[in-house]
Amino acid sequence: DIDLQPNLPIDGEVVTGPVTSVDWSATCEQLLGKVSNKFRGSRIEIGWLEDNFKTIEASTSDIDK
Repeated sequence: DIDLQPNLPIDGEVVTGPVTSVDWSATCEQLLGKVSNKFRGSRIEIGWLEDNFKTIEASTSDIDK
């Protein structure tokens, strides 16, 4: 459970709810700007995330980070 991890800052209300049928490719494109071809259900392989987002550009806004 996330609330059991010490020193993890939490700001705001908890967001939970059921997930309905989603076009994960479109969601990935919208949120990440890239689309993985390695979905497992609604999950993306961590290796794909590491390969595509190893560094964050200094010019990236705090919201995007």
